[in-house]
Amino acid sequence: MHEENREQGIILKVKNYSVSDKIITFISTLGKKSTFLLKSIKSPKSRKAHAVDIGNHVEIKVKNGYSLPLITDIKLLNEFDTLKKDHSGIFYLQALCEVADNLSFEEIENQTLFGDLLYLVQDCKATEYKYLIASFIIKHIQESGFMPELPEYQDGIYANRESVGLNVAEIEYGFPVDEECYKVFKCIIERDLGFTCRIKPSVKTINLLYELGISWYSVVTEKKFNSGIFIK
Repeated sequence: MHEENREQGIILKVKNYSVSDKIITFISTLGKKSTFLLKSIKSPKSRKAHAVDIGNHVEIKVKNGYSLPLITDIKLLNEFDTLKKDHSGIFYLQALCEVADNLSFEEIENQTLFGDLLYLVQDCKATEYKYLIASFIIKHIQESGFMPELPEYQDGIYANRESVGLNVAEIEYGFPVDEECYKVFKCIIERDLGFTCRIKPSVKTINLLYELGISWYSVVTEKKFNSGIFIK
């Protein structure tokens, strides 16, 4: 007899498996990423089809014991209509889900990552999407332990310039790494996202942090940030 259980979480990725079946990548409220098979989604008007979309907050009933556990029921909790009312919000939601997918791991819990993802799509009032994405990436690369050690900022320079990612970004992208950038960067890695998102950095700093974040993201995940082409 196959064991069944219920979980709540956010859909990170949806792939077609057959004409009517889909493979769902899902992160639970405990921050555990899992992959499931959802069968027989035939009608666009069905309750299942309506619930299955990237970024949706859902409750699922799962039957275990198969090579891919089966979703036998799915209930939509929140589809974040406010974000989906325009293209920029949709691209922002997709970008966050892509980052969460590639910075989380199968069967390893990361409640902080799930909590930050939910905060950014549900509760955060800021609308500078590039800055929010950068903050999410940098924060969770730091949490993963792959962040280069942050040096001290002194008179416009950093110690150990050759080995520090900030200076790599300065060389590659031509942005000056100034005191504002340093302070915001340090705030991102030391404070919670709720505090970080209330900061209003300059456009120059936002652009640097974003380029820095996706550069490190590509190195850590060994994947291209596909959603980046849509983020302005």
